[in-house]
Amino acid sequence: MSTVRVFRDAQRVGCPGARKLGPVPDTIDNTRVAIGSIGFGYPDWQHVFYHDTGSKLREYAQSFDAVEVDTTFHAVPPPERVAQWASETPDNFVFSAKMARDVTHGGDLRSVPARTTTDAWIESLTQLGPKLRSALLQFPAAFTVDRFDELAEYLQGLPNDVPWSIELRHDSWWHGETAALLKEHGVTWVHADEPPALIAHLPPDDPEAAAMYSQRTPVVTASTFYLRMIGRHDQFPDRSRLYLDPERRLSWWVPRIQKIAALDRVELLIIQIGNGYAGHAPACIRRLREMLGFRRTLGASTLFES
Repeated sequence: MSTVRVFRDAQRVGCPGARKLGPVPDTIDNTRVAIGSIGFGYPDWQHVFYHDTGSKLREYAQSFDAVEVDTTFHAVPPPERVAQWASETPDNFVFSAKMARDVTHGGDLRSVPARTTTDAWIESLTQLGPKLRSALLQFPAAFTVDRFDELAEYLQGLPNDVPWSIELRHDSWWHGETAALLKEHGVTWVHADEPPALIAHLPPDDPEAAAMYSQRTPVVTASTFYLRMIGRHDQFPDRSRLYLDPERRLSWWVPRIQKIAALDRVELLIIQIGNGYAGHAPACIRRLREMLGFRRTLGASTLFES
């Protein structure tokens, strides 16, 4: 059975075991805004965010309605594990999942191994059904525009009913031809905010930050827009509390998020925040939600005090 057929069947059948719709999704100008964390299984979150001894994902989904799964980057997960993720989350939960690194960080995208791994990844992740809202192709900084034709051919071979998104880190991609390619295939151009530690507390237009950090303009190429607030990996001693105040930086983003959400062509705005942004992702998520005027949390507010 083709991967396209598998995905369509999963969408039609739905996700068994996940019958609870969950809270009404947050919206701005009729655009759904789903805010979550890059990863969820952090031991440092125990007794700070997690209190149960059961499924971390099930407890996480009581508070947030989106998550970016990182384990799918390290290896293609068994389909039964992905089906378990689906069963532990409400029907309107939003999953983002990173393509296996053997594809994005491996050899030629047009090779047989890359295609085989891609097909296996798609077949596994279709167990999420309609909860899979972003199949993320995250390429390394060494992946430059010199590989434009290679990427174009790879995208041409992907099933178009999977919600693809792409993160391109090298500056050489930032031009109109890239946007045109992604629009042609309905692929979301991910915007990554990853400031160096010295200026992570500052908005990108602060004079002190401008010399060290160049803020690219977000580009909308599909009906979904994806903002990844990454920060820098492992820049803080642990992930259990905030090490800096993210409010000035989040304040810079709020009107821009609202502007993107107001665009008629945007139907879903996904925001995933990493621990590297300020030290403890749940606290950043809570603050951004408040600044956007959303309900305080999806769960107990005491879990998010740093």
